[in-house]
Amino acid sequence: MAVRRQAWCPRCDELRPGRAGGRCPACPARLVEAPAAAVRVSAGPDSDGGTLRTTVRQRLRRLRAVLPALRAAALALGAVALVTGSFVAGRATRSSAQTQAGSGASASAGGSGAAVASTSTQPGPGLRELGWHASSGQVTVTLRRIENGADFSTVTLGVAGLAGIRVAAFNGLRIEDGRGNDLSGEGTTTKQPINSGRIQFEQGGGTDYLVQFNRTIAYTAVARVDLQSLTTVQMTTETAQGTLTDAAMRRDIDRDGQANEPGTTAGPCSACPLSAGGGLKTIKVAGATYRHGKVVLLFAPADPAHWSMDTGDGDAEVDADNGQVSSDTQPLPGGGLMVTFAASSLALVSPAGNAKMPFRVQLFASRQGSTQGPWRIDQNSGSAGAGG
Repeated sequence: MAVRRQAWCPRCDELRPGRAGGRCPACPARLVEAPAAAVRVSAGPDSDGGTLRTTVRQRLRRLRAVLPALRAAALALGAVALVTGSFVAGRATRSSAQTQAGSGASASAGGSGAAVASTSTQPGPGLRELGWHASSGQVTVTLRRIENGADFSTVTLGVAGLAGIRVAAFNGLRIEDGRGNDLSGEGTTTKQPINSGRIQFEQGGGTDYLVQFNRTIAYTAVARVDLQSLTTVQMTTETAQGTLTDAAMRRDIDRDGQANEPGTTAGPCSACPLSAGGGLKTIKVAGATYRHGKVVLLFAPADPAHWSMDTGDGDAEVDADNGQVSSDTQPLPGGGLMVTFAASSLALVSPAGNAKMPFRVQLFASRQGSTQGPWRIDQNSGSAGAGG
């Protein structure tokens, strides 16, 4: 008598030949173990498989009948647990609030004057327009807006009254609520604007600066901003006038219609005078030479104690009568700047037939200073727009 192993198919609702976990021979479902009381080993066609199937079906129907009741009981238990937890949490919160209020009252009664820290949650993204302003001397600072990102805040401060001068740092900056609590998490700090390199500065007009804090500020609670002083940078532009004379270079350009590669002229050219300077105030020419077809000019601040040159990439421009000359810049020790360009590039944008080729070098210098406040900015100090 052949012995067959059987398992239950939940999809067919039938006992099928095979083991639990295997595939049903009649459908794609996987077989499962039948209830322990109903597991039988069939001994052939005359076994009581029909009785077994009937027993399994009856037990499954009873299980399905009681499932709704079990679900309802589970939901009822969950609801009881939730209500109980809420009640306990509410009692704990009220007790904590009463304790803090009692502590604050005790501190006030004792004359300590200590401010009670804010218990508000961390503010989320958003924007508050303010337009509050205050003046000190000729300089007016306006708190325009506070905008929150996901985990940072950007404060826009407008500064007016600095003619041709930009702000490099806001010193003694503090953002407070009505009780004098610090809202930025950084206390009284010095902040450099994050956009000062991209601002076009107006003569005497107002300029907006963006100051960033590495946490969100509860902008609805902002009542006052204190600022002690400004670190300022005065910008100036100088133009050095120069002339290069090279008759051979001029003839080659006029004859061939194209520039020779730099370096074709061996050594210095004794018949090629080079001059540079003219009308400079904050910058001076420290050296000038013409060798191997290349002009090299050295510039330095005339008063290094007060002025410095901007020596970044592109902080010098060379022009001729008919266009701009391609040039390279390189900073020098002590705050100077080296400017180089090929004489052939100059000849290409200079008038034909004239060996004397004038050029101009535009340079930039800056001087750091300080503007003293203080500025105490709040809604009562002045409003230039909608304040929240």
